[in-house]
Parts: sequence; structure tokens; C-alpha cells
Amino acid sequence: MDPRTGEYKEPALTAEQTFVCGIRQNTRFKFAATTPDQVLLAHGRRLCGVYTRSVCATPPRATAR
Repeated sequence: MDPRTGEYKEPALTAEQTFVCGIRQNTRFKFAATTPDQVLLAHGRRLCGVYTRSVCATPPRATAR
């Protein structure tokens, strides 16, 4: 509740809460409805780790196996 106006104010979401809500609202990810939040967050952190490099201009490369 806003103390000045007395109106209800949505609480600010953390970055993690925003990520999980975004994944759950996306219709492409059918698995998201039944996947625990911790698993979604771990997956998101792994994805972020791919792009965390000392040289950001260099795109990650897939290696053939």
C-alpha cells in the first residue's frame, strides 16, 4: 500500500522473480508450468554464464564432437 495515497501498489519484483515469471508466461516453454523455480533459475544462470566472457565482442562458438 502506498503510504501517501492509500492505494495498493504492486511490490517490486527481484530480477530472479521477473525471470521466472517471464518464463512461466511464455507459451513456448511447455515444461515451465511444472518445473520448480530453482531449476528455472539454475538454467537461466547457465545461459548467462555462456555470455559472461572477458571479451564480450567474441560470440561463443559451438564445438563439433
